Amino acid sequence: MKRWLLAAALMVGVACDTQRDAAAPQRTVDPALRAALATATPGDRLVVIVNYDETVTTSDAMSAAIMNVGSGVIQFKNLDLVAALATPAEITAIGALPGVQGVYANKQLTWETAMLHESVPSIRADAVQASGITGKGIGIAILDSGIDGLYNPDLHYPDKTVQNVKVLFNLTDLFTFKGSINKTAKAADLFVENLPNSETSVGHGTHVAGITAGLGTASGGYYTGVAPGASSSASVPATSCSSSGRSRASTTFWTISRLTTSRW
Repeated sequence: MKRWLLAAALMVGVACDTQRDAAAPQRTVDPALRAALATATPGDRLVVIVNYDETVTTSDAMSAAIMNVGSGVIQFKNLDLVAALATPAEITAIGALPGVQGVYANKQLTWETAMLHESVPSIRADAVQASGITGKGIGIAILDSGIDGLYNPDLHYPDKTVQNVKVLFNLTDLFTFKGSINKTAKAADLFVENLPNSETSVGHGTHVAGITAGLGTASGGYYTGVAPGASSSASVPATSCSSSGRSRASTTFWTISRLTTSRW
């Protein structure tokens, strides 16, 4: 009888362990973050992106939990993620918080380039344009280094580029730590609108805007964009781009969160 009870107890224990394993959250381990942590000192603070399960926790609850481990935090409106400024030990603690799905390095974004007169036909956009579909009535948002609507006739402001915005902030000044009298920052609230030219670095944003909706005026139609009839190319550039024009993930998320709640 005792042996039977012991066997039954062991079976119940195994079943419970199996259920716990099945319910355990699947947390993503970012190789880039692991590499950054391998070379970081214990006192270094790194900017990381924390993705959470919105069915388990909220932005405010996740922010409070991150601040409780000693890190700074920035929230993003309408996105189920936050940015944290944390030491290696704090990053490990953040990764174990309830509801966290993954912690990622604040990677520098990269891009690929191609010749427009070749790429448009390769995706059959020229055939679509010939059928009368040009993007007319559609507004396109370009989150990049800015748009030159002053000197570039393909993207002239304000008839082609109908809004040109420069977001202004220093990312590291926006993190809120536990005990701060300031509320946790949410999206960008400091910006300049109606700029004929918001391109101040390498021209990549203008290049992207030209791909999407360039008129082809400067080239006699040779470099016409995919949707030349699109009525706007609204630029919300990330101003913490490096000198090479490449932004980081946190800056891009910040700008997107502003765009989803703005009037632009």
